Amino acid sequence: MKKYFSFFLLLFVFSQYIYSQTIPASVKWPLTDSTKGGTGYKPVVSGLLNASNETFVNTDMNGFTGYNSSQRVRIKGNTWPGGLTNQIDSVYIQFSVTPKSNINFIIKNFSVQLGSNSTNTMRANIWYSTDPAFISKTQLTFNTGISGNYLKRDTLETYSFPLDLKISDNETFYVRIYPWHENVSQSTGKYMLVQNVEISGEMESLPSTVKVVWPQYSDELPVTTGPIVANNPYYSSMKLYQYTSLPLNSQSGPQTKVAAIQTSIKTWNAEPNPVDSMYMQYTLKPKQGGTLYLDSGFVYIGGWYSNTIYATIFGSKDSSFKKKTTLVPDFNLVGNYLASVSWKFNDTILPGQEYYIRIYPHNSQAQGWAKLVAICSLSVYGKVSGVTSDPPVLTTAPVTDISTTFATSGGNISSDGGSNVTARGVCYNTIGSPTINDSKTNDGTGTGSFVSYLKNLNKGTKYYIRAYATNDAGTSYGEEISFTTLDSISLPTVITKTTSNLLAKSVSISGEVTAWGGDTVKLRGICWSSTKTVPTINDNKTENGSGLGSFTGILYPLEPNTKYYARAYAQNSKGIGYGEIITFNTPSLSAPITKVVSKDGTGDYSSVQAAFNDIPDYYNGTYTILIKKGTYKEKLLLPASKVNVILKGEDKNNTILTYDDYAGKAGGTSNSYSVAIDASDFIAYNLTFQNTVKNDGSFSDQQGVALRVNGDRMAFYNCNLKGYQDTYYTWGGSGTGRVYMKNCYIEGSVDFIFGRDVVVFDSCRLHVNRDGGTITAASTDATSKFGYVFRNCVITADSVGFDGKVISKIFLGRPWQSAPRTVFMFCNEPSVIDPAGWQTWNVTPGLYAEYKCTGSGFSPSTRISIGKQLSDTEASEYTLKNIFSKNTHPNFGYDWLPDTTLKIVDVNSYQEIIPTEFELKQNYPNPFNPTTKIVYSIPKSSKVILKVYNMLGQEVSTLVNDYKNAGKYEIEFNANNLSTGVYFYKIQADNFTKCMKMVLLK
Repeated sequence: MKKYFSFFLLLFVFSQYIYSQTIPASVKWPLTDSTKGGTGYKPVVSGLLNASNETFVNTDMNGFTGYNSSQRVRIKGNTWPGGLTNQIDSVYIQFSVTPKSNINFIIKNFSVQLGSNSTNTMRANIWYSTDPAFISKTQLTFNTGISGNYLKRDTLETYSFPLDLKISDNETFYVRIYPWHENVSQSTGKYMLVQNVEISGEMESLPSTVKVVWPQYSDELPVTTGPIVANNPYYSSMKLYQYTSLPLNSQSGPQTKVAAIQTSIKTWNAEPNPVDSMYMQYTLKPKQGGTLYLDSGFVYIGGWYSNTIYATIFGSKDSSFKKKTTLVPDFNLVGNYLASVSWKFNDTILPGQEYYIRIYPHNSQAQGWAKLVAICSLSVYGKVSGVTSDPPVLTTAPVTDISTTFATSGGNISSDGGSNVTARGVCYNTIGSPTINDSKTNDGTGTGSFVSYLKNLNKGTKYYIRAYATNDAGTSYGEEISFTTLDSISLPTVITKTTSNLLAKSVSISGEVTAWGGDTVKLRGICWSSTKTVPTINDNKTENGSGLGSFTGILYPLEPNTKYYARAYAQNSKGIGYGEIITFNTPSLSAPITKVVSKDGTGDYSSVQAAFNDIPDYYNGTYTILIKKGTYKEKLLLPASKVNVILKGEDKNNTILTYDDYAGKAGGTSNSYSVAIDASDFIAYNLTFQNTVKNDGSFSDQQGVALRVNGDRMAFYNCNLKGYQDTYYTWGGSGTGRVYMKNCYIEGSVDFIFGRDVVVFDSCRLHVNRDGGTITAASTDATSKFGYVFRNCVITADSVGFDGKVISKIFLGRPWQSAPRTVFMFCNEPSVIDPAGWQTWNVTPGLYAEYKCTGSGFSPSTRISIGKQLSDTEASEYTLKNIFSKNTHPNFGYDWLPDTTLKIVDVNSYQEIIPTEFELKQNYPNPFNPTTKIVYSIPKSSKVILKVYNMLGQEVSTLVNDYKNAGKYEIEFNANNLSTGVYFYKIQADNFTKCMKMVLLK
């Protein structure tokens, strides 16, 4: 027993030594003349430390002209104030040191040589701190042996201070020396001498967290983090067949790319147990000098076209595997998807040792070709101690955007070599094998990919380039690439591609800029004409952003039943390049269609989704679906192809579209909707969209979306949106869209209005049903000029939340992703709004603002710094015309304005939705100046023409000339350009004609 105890005691002591070993380290500033071979202000470093040059703060140096060629330091301006009896806090020289990553620096001593020149009354104080502001500091006291503790004149005296301070790798140790000259009057030409400043001690190596991943979904290369080395997978009696895609964790799980591994003979023998000669091997080790403490591992693995394959996973430090540990006992591989298999290690890998993981597959049945093992993301975790770093591992990015004097490249650093990358970029020359001693860019620090911009190149010249990265161990390079700059700028190259979504009044046409011609493509799009066979940008055109790559333009407005000519264009400083000309014919307008959904079977459909399914793709007329009162529990999706749909409810409070899905069940928040509208040009009236899942903590991932929108030019009038967490998702998954909400009620608890779309909430009520609730979590695209705009809205909250807790505070929003923009204008804010107004979260908002809001919760002076109050000039930009302009976002093909005058009234019966007869009412007010309103009703879908005439019967205005669905309509007529007099307005709809008189008085 005693012998075993001694062994474990020795092992414990050894492990503590590995984790706690110390190595001498120091930083010294000799402060000697660099013109004579000295170091100037620079430090000399021994060990894994970073040290800054000597820093002068309100001081400067009058050369290395003191005793023993030491520095002569004076106050900046060379005039010391009179009457000084102590230091001036803003006059000093500073020295600092920071341990490198995963290193503690135990400071044992600070020493310095000090003296004075041209005076007998120079004094100095020495302080140290780890606080860069020096609010917390400690003084190092010393005695010069001279009365008044003055520095010795014309000599240097060494002052040494024993210390015992541990500085971690996220701390910096600062030493400041404060000189001052004691004299009753001002003094010039008085100096402190300083030389040989040194901070010394020991480095303590800390364990570094390490990770190795063999992705095996695109190549065999392992990816390492921290001071660890790994080899490519090795196959014995097996080989890589190809990469494929299979689900993770279940047959319906998300697809991922994986490696498919086959036997060398392509067939399997029936084997009840693993075969020693058939395995997949993964090898790893600590960096040179390090000790690796393995912790855990896992792998995604399964059978492809087979469910009879088994596998055992072993680990060993013995390459012959005569000694091995079972990590995972023999198990059956799932068929046609990958399952996660994990294990724990109990191994320490000493310097010079390697560790091997082997997966031994075997098949319980004899099977032929195409029965394979699918595998990806084998990962190993642990810690390494006592490491010396290696240079980074990196690749050079391809050269793009080649012009006459500049180009773009970059690189990707896949491993930091066990130490922080302190510099990276690309180096280049015209002879080959460039190094950092040639021309180079400086592109930050750290691992991962980076972009480099090469400037001031010569025209028509061949260059050689490669990426570089520097860490403690040195500089390494990626592969070399050559390119030649252009002789001159040319027109961009653009191609016209496909036509899609062809409607009577619009069409989508895509293009692609394949070459920029050597200068930035500032504008690109599609130009078109119905009269010119060769259209140019002087005709109609879209503007679809800038730069290289594919784009899509929406051509609008078009005339039905017309032939058009179109082509893509791209513009740079040289001029405009055009693509091929294509032609298309717009179809004729289709007649409006109205369908009815009723749960009692009296309509055309008894379910809403059935009505959605029957909508023709890209219908060229309006398609109206009337929904009778009732609760429709359906998970509804209106696909992107079902455009021009109007969805009308009989009664908004009693026509309810509801479901109870949530993120944890649906596979993510974007799939947790009750209703998803993915189609553009959509309108909804008098409906309730609801998700009943509460975020009460009873299970995980309870986000439940009531309404998800994913189109452009969408409007909701007089609708309820009810839910809890994530009620309304303005998703924009296929690109940012525009949405208008008028007179809507939206209820929720946390982030219940969220997403990337540009949305105007006009005269809506926003109701919070849980304490601490946040109304918005915008993720506005950085390219959007506007995001969420709330106008004339009312914010309310329950007194007690649905969870039984008193609601004491709520927030206007918190920034979620990208560059969120949220503005509340003329809104009523209750006292329950937290004085801070907003919360911080994942990003810094592009704009969080208010303007002339009211209510007891409106408190501009207490808002946190991310919020602001708009000026009158800024607020004047928030018009619907500007917000919904095509210029708001590159995704918008043309300007759009929703109908803001539409009057929607709740009704108690379905019959009241449809007027019983044609009608034209007297305008109001009458007489008028200069605007009046005209109301008409039509009992069925009809072509409506409504015009205004003067006393001579001459037409002065056309108010309506379009197909209209059955309903009641109100039109505003502006006669600002007409003179006082009597006018007539006349309607023609189906067989109905009527004329009314009105009087304009100015």
